[in-house]
Amino acid sequence: MKCVRRSFLLTSVLAAAVLILSACATPMTGVQPGQLQRSEHIAVVSLVGDRAWFGYTGITVFENSELQVPIQEWALDAAVEGSVVAALGKAGAKRVTPLAIDRGAVAKAFRGDRLSDDPAGRFSEDRVKEPLLRAAAQISADTLILVVPTFNPPVNHRSETLRGVSVVAGGAPFGDRPRVIRVFLSASVLAVDVKTGQVMGRRTVYTDPEASSWNGVRPNVPLDPAQWQRGFTTAPTSAQLQVVRNAIEALVPAPASTVVRLLDPGAR
Repeated sequence: MKCVRRSFLLTSVLAAAVLILSACATPMTGVQPGQLQRSEHIAVVSLVGDRAWFGYTGITVFENSELQVPIQEWALDAAVEGSVVAALGKAGAKRVTPLAIDRGAVAKAFRGDRLSDDPAGRFSEDRVKEPLLRAAAQISADTLILVVPTFNPPVNHRSETLRGVSVVAGGAPFGDRPRVIRVFLSASVLAVDVKTGQVMGRRTVYTDPEASSWNGVRPNVPLDPAQWQRGFTTAPTSAQLQVVRNAIEALVPAPASTVVRLLDPGAR
């Protein structure tokens, strides 16, 4: 019996090690050179702007708190799409069009039934690709660019995580204010072949074009801790939300530059 248990434990450990090493070894993918020039019509969709996640990490787990706030009225997705369209046009794309969709329905499919209330930003790629590919085909697009929120590992090796539009704050030993607070835009961009449905490439949005998933910095803006209370246990005030909105709007160009580098790997 001990041998069976020992064997099972060894097998479990090895399987976990394989999964971890596979994840670590997964490279940042890209499309073939010249894709930007080959595409006759590029359709663009952003799904990052339906909600903001507020996460607070205290000195102990008992001080941690989180909440989410709907932000559809900020029209962040339209701003991201407009920025991508402009950037691709400047880079030499022949034709780029924001895809007209029922954003609420697509966002629900994006998160999946069991994740519809989960702010993490996890998504069902297959469920969201099908309706978007149909819509892209209807306007004769050959390439679909999808900007999606990503669920990222802890920030700076602490327990904060990034979930799409994120407001992350850290506690201090004393006082009623956070030690630090930042607004992040945590997103990935995917390039999809409309005809085959194949994902040709994807990149995480970083401030450093050459950064890897281990040392890259997600686009972020620091906020004034003096304007915030410790913990996210009550909804932010309208003034606080406006500050967050201003910060996020300053980060809107980041996905666009990543899209250009994805479709034109030689771009800087």
